[in-house]
Amino acid sequence: MDTIAFYGKEKISKILLKLAPPVMLAQLIQALYNIIDSLFIGRFSDDGLTALSIVYPLQLLMIALAVGTGVGINTIIAAKLGEGREKEANEYAGVGTPLATVLWLLFALICWLIMPAYARMSTESETIIQDVITYGRMRFQQISY
Repeated sequence: MDTIAFYGKEKISKILLKLAPPVMLAQLIQALYNIIDSLFIGRFSDDGLTALSIVYPLQLLMIALAVGTGVGINTIIAAKLGEGREKEANEYAGVGTPLATVLWLLFALICWLIMPAYARMSTESETIIQDVITYGRMRFQQISY
């Protein structure tokens, strides 16, 4: 069946059953990454686990911004394709990669600059502050890229 015909004529439930598993798998992998990270670090250091806990809210915020931007671009591309305006859809698609690069640079820069202040707001332990700075800078460069 042609893709356009599938999305245009098929039941919503069938379309969701086709599209949902990859998204669910991606979210599961992200959750498992965080769980395994916590289990591994927690076995070796209570301070390290505290540092992970401090970084986690910022990590979720960055992931939400990155995923939200990707979903937004995909939605506008789908809307333009649905209207039969393929040229405009291609133009929006061309914005995706540069936008991802800009977001990566922005996230990395912000994290590099604010991580020490954020760590000091969260704890007074110098060991934990250093762990937060190290882990936070490392993690946000991975997330945003």
